[in-house]
Formats: sequence, structure tokens, C-alpha cells
Amino acid sequence: MTCTIDNTQGYAGSHYPIINDSNIGNSDVSDNCKTNCVKITRDLIIQSISPNKGSTEGNTIVTISGNGFSNILSDNIVTLTTNNNVYNITCNSSTFNKLICVTPKVSSNEINIEQSFNIKVNNITKVIKYTFSSSLTPNIVDVTPKILTPLVWNKIKIT
Repeated sequence: MTCTIDNTQGYAGSHYPIINDSNIGNSDVSDNCKTNCVKITRDLIIQSISPNKGSTEGNTIVTISGNGFSNILSDNIVTLTTNNNVYNITCNSSTFNKLICVTPKVSSNEINIEQSFNIKVNNITKVIKYTFSSSLTPNIVDVTPKILTPLVWNKIKIT
């Protein structure tokens, strides 16, 4: 029997292929399989992170593109490793080919240097680089008016 595995589905990690013979049923795919058990491993591929630079204050929404991500958000473990810290990254959405995550605030000695986003799915880890840039961090220099009343609540000028 020859089978073709659909390369556009399934998340990274080791999996048992399921073979179905309509006359006798499914192949044994349990962890207790004793004979002729085969696992296949799907790799995790990271293609890009966009944007690849953002504010040192964090809260930049980034899209990590590739394939092999799990549709179950908690299966995708994303961390940011810097010279001094490891940050757990919050991701809000995951599909087979995309993770949507939010960057953390980093310390001043971690800026303007490429840092490593580590993406892990089923014990397969890949890395992509990201830079926290002070030039991309907005600075508020003035707010007018400085005292707000209910009459001017919608009319604030921020520069």
C-alpha cells in the first residue's frame, strides 16, 4: 500500500499514521502498539515574523508565519530569549500556518539588538529574530487640555 500525506494539514511533532482497510478496520495507532508501529514526524517551519521590529514598551502585535502550528492555542509555546531574560509570550490566535502574538516590554539593555523568539510545538523548537527599537517607541510630549471635564472628554489632543 502506498499513501500520500497531505502537506497542508497537521501540526508539528510525531504522529501515528492511521490506515483504514474497509474490510478489517483501522491500523493500531495507540501508544501501546507492540508490533509494526510507525510514527511520522512533521517538522515545524518558521518563515517570517511581521513586523520584525517594535516598541521597547511591548504590546506590538506580531504575526509569525510558517506551518506546523497547532490549532489548539495552548499547544504552541512561544518565548522570547534575550541576553538577560526569558519572557513567556501571549498568543491570541493560532492556525496551521499562523500565530498572532503580543510582544512584552523589555529592559533598556535589551533594545536595538536582535532577540530570539522561540516557537515550540510538540518538542520541536524553531527560532526567529526580532528587534525591540527605541526609535519605534512612541513618546507623549503633551496632552491638551490637562484637566478633563465631562464636556471635553472626547476632545483631547495628544502630541
